[in-house]
Amino acid sequence: MNEREDHQEPNEVTIRVEASHTLPLTVSLSLSVKSQLSHHLLWSASHFSQLTKHIELENRLTAWQDIPEGARYEHRSYVISGILASTTFLESTINDLYAEARDTPNRLTPVLGEESTKWIGVLWSRERDRASSSIGSILEKYQLVLEATGKTPFQTNILPYQGQVM
Repeated sequence: MNEREDHQEPNEVTIRVEASHTLPLTVSLSLSVKSQLSHHLLWSASHFSQLTKHIELENRLTAWQDIPEGARYEHRSYVISGILASTTFLESTINDLYAEARDTPNRLTPVLGEESTKWIGVLWSRERDRASSSIGSILEKYQLVLEATGKTPFQTNILPYQGQVM
């Protein structure tokens, strides 16, 4: 999920309130509401996993070949949907972290530190200005956060990198 598609610049709203004593008052408010899609994606991944498990238990399966032909497409669609929701959850979560570092750094500074939060936010701002992603894959986004916060980065010769096309 590309956070760039969901981000909208705030609109200004002016409310004029006039009291009984002709004293004009103008108030400008800015309101922003953000729903983190990652929570819904995690629930979806869990839900599809449960649906898959239900078919497997209902048919007492031990192998793919044991699935009755009528349930194979349903089972396969749940498995694929669960994998896609899981992967999208991981990307949405890291994109949310980058966006939060850019938009509301004071919330992350106590956790990540001021310099790390600032660096991650600047990186995401530059990412938004580009037509295509320059940060890289989902794993590379996590890797950059680990490096920025002084944590041990993933080893690229074992899981989760093992077998990944970079």
